[in-house]
Amino acid sequence: MTDAQREGRACPWCNVEVDLETGVDLGERELHRAMVVFHPVGCRTCVSREARDAHFTHHRTCTRCFYRIAARPSWRSAASPSRLADEQCEEEHDPPVRPGGYFGSLVRPPAWLRHAEKVA
Repeated sequence: MTDAQREGRACPWCNVEVDLETGVDLGERELHRAMVVFHPVGCRTCVSREARDAHFTHHRTCTRCFYRIAARPSWRSAASPSRLADEQCEEEHDPPVRPGGYFGSLVRPPAWLRHAEKVA
């Protein structure tokens, strides 16, 4: 890393000049072996890309988090450049409701949904 990247004046990934107003503060980091403390600030494009990549990698490899639905929106919002994009993404991925049932007549809805429909 360059001095500008360690001091938060340049993005650690693409080396574009940033400041706290135009970039995303990544927090203070400490390298114990080198006894160095640095405070990186990334550009919004790179931070969004890295958060998205980390989300997809973690989602594919962590079985514990794969089934935790509550954790997904926070990762997705970190990976999205804006909340509007996140809301649009959720709208696009909502399963269609068809006359034949929740997912259509070919697929049986999950047990928790069948139970909720009986209670209602």
